[in-house]
Amino acid sequence: MSYIKVLPFCFSIFIVTTCASRQAIEPRQAETPTSSSTAVVAPLLSSENRKADEDSPPTPVCRLFLTKNVIDRAALTQIIDAGLGSWLVNVEGDRSIIKGKFQGWVIKRLPPNDPCYQQTPVLPGDVVLRINSKSIEKPEQAFDVFESLRLATELRIEYSRQGKTQLTRFDIAK
Repeated sequence: MSYIKVLPFCFSIFIVTTCASRQAIEPRQAETPTSSSTAVVAPLLSSENRKADEDSPPTPVCRLFLTKNVIDRAALTQIIDAGLGSWLVNVEGDRSIIKGKFQGWVIKRLPPNDPCYQQTPVLPGDVVLRINSKSIEKPEQAFDVFESLRLATELRIEYSRQGKTQLTRFDIAK
């Protein structure tokens, strides 16, 4: 599969998997990174839940959400700044074509051990149809929608599960 064909898929999966978690996620206070070298993954995963035993690895916590349905803009901005390519290694999917017409992106696999990906409303086998009411079939469409999230006040993900269209919505905090 060429990079051009994968680019819009990566965007759709990025949105679905990082922003669509409906699980109860631990609320947190917004914070400012203390170093410009902060890893891209820092806003998503932290080691807040360290066990007293120093030999135990830290338990990762999803840091993308301020509350269950509110995305932290600072964390989202770090992800956007990192670019779509950083998601290529984390997800697997393909185009959904029905009767020669593009429908959306089929999710094949999501990272199983990442708390930001667990129990998302969009699951493997689902087809991501649109993001914020816009198609993401072509690379330039995906890029435009991806960049528009910098200023967006909400994120709407339209997807299909077993032929039934569903919508998930999240606010993006300032």
